[in-house]
Amino acid sequence: LVSSLRDVKRKLDDHCSNGSSNEGLSSSELRNLKGIELTVLQNKVIRNVTLDLDVVDGLGTDRLVHWAGAQLQDSYRSVRERGYVPECNGVYISRWHHGSPAHRYGLYALHWILEVNGTPTPDLETFLNETSALADESFVRLKVCHLDNRLKVITLRLDHRFWPTWELTLDHASGQWFRKVDSSQASLEQLQQ
Repeated sequence: LVSSLRDVKRKLDDHCSNGSSNEGLSSSELRNLKGIELTVLQNKVIRNVTLDLDVVDGLGTDRLVHWAGAQLQDSYRSVRERGYVPECNGVYISRWHHGSPAHRYGLYALHWILEVNGTPTPDLETFLNETSALADESFVRLKVCHLDNRLKVITLRLDHRFWPTWELTLDHASGQWFRKVDSSQASLEQLQQ
């Protein structure tokens, strides 16, 4: 019976250590945990509940991609805590820039990009692989999902001259951000910046 937060912590520690005295499960093993069954006392009623588990690194965002004027990243903690992330994860749009293709064609923040030209994009790496070969001024079809679970499909025309793909990555050792421009899309002046 769980009646306090201390009981929940004890139950989680037992669940994650599998009864051994080591430090518990590795992060990859924790990702595969489904949930933990708890018996709780709530409003003088004993109930059985399932507590879903999630691994959170606590570091926040460490990679941003700017594509067609939209800022893309993995779903960060506060978005996941709202309770809805698409089943296939997708690539989260955290903001867009005025005048960009994203702005002109309706690719706004608080959406996930689920597919590019019919190919699922569960993460940034897959998204970049699917979009890196797209030519300047070509059209791309995107399936997106809003934060409130509404799906829509939009077509966007790329403009690599003014809105090339570039990426910011955080070096955890030094705490510095590094910018990399996709050399297949950028002009010589943009690469020299």
